[in-house]
Amino acid sequence: MGQSLVEQAIPRDIYQYASQQQLGTPQAACKPRKASMLSRLPGIFCVLIGGLLIAIFFFLYDNVFSWWPLWQQALLPGIGIAWIATGFWLLLTPLLYPSPRVFICPKGLIYATRKKEPVPWELIMGLWKAPADSQANDAAYTYTIRRVDGKTFVMTEELSNLALLGERLEDEVTRCLLPRAITTYKTGAALHFGDIAVMPQGISARRGDKLLAWNEVENVVLKDATMRIRRKGELRDWETMSIAEVPNANVFKGVVEAILREHARNQHPHIIAFKEGSAICFGGLSISRQGVKLHDSQLALSWGEIAGIGVGENGVIIHAKGKVQQWHTLPLWRLSDTPRLQELVEYIMRGKP
Repeated sequence: MGQSLVEQAIPRDIYQYASQQQLGTPQAACKPRKASMLSRLPGIFCVLIGGLLIAIFFFLYDNVFSWWPLWQQALLPGIGIAWIATGFWLLLTPLLYPSPRVFICPKGLIYATRKKEPVPWELIMGLWKAPADSQANDAAYTYTIRRVDGKTFVMTEELSNLALLGERLEDEVTRCLLPRAITTYKTGAALHFGDIAVMPQGISARRGDKLLAWNEVENVVLKDATMRIRRKGELRDWETMSIAEVPNANVFKGVVEAILREHARNQHPHIIAFKEGSAICFGGLSISRQGVKLHDSQLALSWGEIAGIGVGENGVIIHAKGKVQQWHTLPLWRLSDTPRLQELVEYIMRGKP
C-alpha cells in the first residue's frame, strides 16, 4: 500500500529521469501545497477593480468624460487596464512560473520546475538552513543548496515533506563533506564556513577579528536557529551566530568535535609517554618509538618493518614486511589494558610522531 502511494506521488517521467542520471529509484516526493482560493483573491480583486473603472468610464462618458481633454479621458480606462493586467499577472504567474517539486533519490535529488535538474549528493558544496517565515506544513526551516557549478536551489515551506527533505539533506551533505573537511584540515589548510574559520591555531570568528585556541574550546552547540561556540570555564558564549549565516553548519560542528577528540586523545598519559620516547608495556608486548617487542619470543620489530598492526577481539595481529608475508599474533589473555593499547596503536597508525 505504501509503495503504491509513493508511485502515485511520483510521475513516470521522474523515474525515467532518475534512471538516466543514475540517482537510483525515487523514494519520496516533495510537492507544492495546493493553493487555496484565498491566494487567488488579490488577482481577482485587481481584475474586478479594473473592470469597474472601465465600466464607470463608459457609463458616465456622455455626462462627464466627453467634456474632458483627450489625455484626461484616456487616464481612467488606462488605470483600469493596468489593474486588470496586474490581476491577470497575479493569477497566471503560478502557471507561467510553477513552484519547484523535489524528488528524493538514494544518490541525490531531482529539482523540477519547468525543467529538471539533477543534484547528486556528492556534488553539493554548500547547504544553508534558515528559520522558515511561517510554520506552515510543520516546517521550522527553509533550505538552500549550492551545486559545485555554482547553481543554487531553494526549498521553502511551500513544499510538502520539507522536514523529511531537510533531515535527509543535512545527513547526506554531512556524510559527503565531513570526511573531506577533516582531511583538508589535517593538511594544515583553513576551512571557511562563512565568517567562521577552522584553522590549526583554533576557531576564527568575524573574519579573523576573534580567535579561540583549541585548548580553550568547550564545544559547539546547534540549537533552534542559532549556533553557539563555548569557551571553557565561561558561562557566556564566546560567539553566537544565526544558523542561516553558517553554510554547512553540521559539517563545521563535526570538524570541531573531531579536532577536540584528537586533542583530548593526544593528552592521554600513554600517548604522551610514547611521544617522549618511553616504552609502554601491555603485558606480553611493549611499544616504543623504536617499534614493537614481543616479550616471550624476544622478537623486536621496528616500525619500518611493520606493514600493519591491529587490536581485535581475540588479540593483537602484526603484519611484518618482507618478501614472504609474516604474521605475528598475541592472544588477548596475554595482554593488559587493551583499550589503551588500541588507542596507542590507532594513534601510531595514523602516522603521528
